Amino acid sequence: MTKDLLSTPEMNKLSHIKQLGLAHLVFPGAHHTRFEHSLGASHIAGRMAESLSMDDLDKDTLQVAAMLHDVGHGPYSHTLEHILADRGGLDHMEVTKGIILGEYDVIVEGEGESLDDRKSIPEILEDRGLDPKNRLFADHWSRCVRNREVLAELVRGAIRFLWRG
Repeated sequence: MTKDLLSTPEMNKLSHIKQLGLAHLVFPGAHHTRFEHSLGASHIAGRMAESLSMDDLDKDTLQVAAMLHDVGHGPYSHTLEHILADRGGLDHMEVTKGIILGEYDVIVEGEGESLDDRKSIPEILEDRGLDPKNRLFADHWSRCVRNREVLAELVRGAIRFLWRG
């Protein structure tokens, strides 16, 4: 499934979007992309899932969520996001949700003839038994985020986990 997701136009787009917007103009080493960030987030999510002895479906769900969490970002990352909000009433999180649910497509109509046989992100997820409309994980995470102490402990635990090796 990871290979299928990585080959989608939505993920490919992330390889051209700087993680830190225009920061590379001031900090020459800041050239990493949203694609690289998403791969790393997915890898760390997988390691954490294994550490927690999650079953395969939960591990896949967590890794996919981490991999796709930035798929709605546009050029220059957050730098131009206010334009999307002003003109379209959306932010990158709404666009991400729309892409994962199959409501938005990054391929403009008439330009994807060579991609006619491609599977969409929702099709890839459903083939693997993951329902992109399942809100259970998102609702649980939302409750955790509202509790700063819980979030702080999650971050501290992740750092301890990564340093352990």
